Amino acid sequence: RNLQQELSGKSFEAILEESHQAWNELLGHIQIDTQDNDRRRTFYSALYRTLLFPRQWHEYAEGGRQVHFSPYDGKVHHGVLYTDNGFWDTSRTVYPLLSLLFPQRLSEILNGWLNAYLEGGWMPKWASPGYRDCMIGTHTDVIFADACVKDIPGVDWQLAYEAGFKNATQTGMRTGHFGRLGLAEYLQCGYVPEDRVLHGASRTLDFAYNDFCVGKIASHLGHEDVAADLFARAQNYRNVYDSSVGFMRGRLYDGSWESPFSATRWGGPFVEGSAWQHLFDVPHDIPGLIDLLGGKSAFVQRLDEMMATEPTYEIGSYPYEIHEMTEMAAVDFGQYAHSNQPVHHALYLYSYADAPWKTQQHVRRVLNELYTPDTL
Repeated sequence: RNLQQELSGKSFEAILEESHQAWNELLGHIQIDTQDNDRRRTFYSALYRTLLFPRQWHEYAEGGRQVHFSPYDGKVHHGVLYTDNGFWDTSRTVYPLLSLLFPQRLSEILNGWLNAYLEGGWMPKWASPGYRDCMIGTHTDVIFADACVKDIPGVDWQLAYEAGFKNATQTGMRTGHFGRLGLAEYLQCGYVPEDRVLHGASRTLDFAYNDFCVGKIASHLGHEDVAADLFARAQNYRNVYDSSVGFMRGRLYDGSWESPFSATRWGGPFVEGSAWQHLFDVPHDIPGLIDLLGGKSAFVQRLDEMMATEPTYEIGSYPYEIHEMTEMAAVDFGQYAHSNQPVHHALYLYSYADAPWKTQQHVRRVLNELYTPDTL
């Protein structure tokens, strides 16, 4: 039926032309002014890739009604649904871009995730097509908070708040398919103990960020007492900072630090990175992080140190060298692992510490050296 409805009577050439026009319309939302064809190809190739996911899961019945089969409860429902998205990744990049270029489409996508919550009882963490245990935190909290403060239209913010508040207060599936694995320990200790749940330091950082984001939605709706509690919990990132080594660090249930410590050891307390990549992973409280690291001058020095330190790594708790390690070592950007999410924002932090020229210097170098028209 879908084949008949969408393609009936159309030639291959006609379908090709429709596709060409559709992509031109999408990519044309940004016009760049350059005579350099390589730069043009690089830019539009990157923009094209950002628009591939999430995938539309719903289809259209006769009369144009949107319907979908739900991977969350095994039933057919009216309305939209999307899939194939890992929010630990895309909350930092794709969704902020969608909010700027395609706010109406973003509204529809967010409503799709709300339908997933209604049908399964929890927000997904890595929809493929339903719940999947992949990565940490509950970063749908992030995408909804970002859209909320930008006043994206047509979203049920009360329902989004309900879903986020559940993430922040109720333990999910012990397999990690939904909810925050380690939440009970986090609420008890103020951090996720490494001897109870793997990747405890990274989970603590993510949970603190997630709490902040749910707090923003709560505040938007006037739930100020809840927001205040969540904003206080968002300071829990401080509980995994060890001033004696100058890094975030794994902490045990009894309050002691995990030993021995190595700033270049991947895994263990950290996910897809080491203490270097997670030192600046506090996107919700940059002024607080600057203060924690000794003020603006010291903060800039730590950023400089990250960029200058040899890109060496210890495999740590990973069973083999993962591609993120290989990618960091393959380019001369120190411990700045541009291909992975925890440092995506790091170069811009110079601007918060009154050194914007260093942001400009490093971002320009990233654009010139790490992006080409053929590979990304």
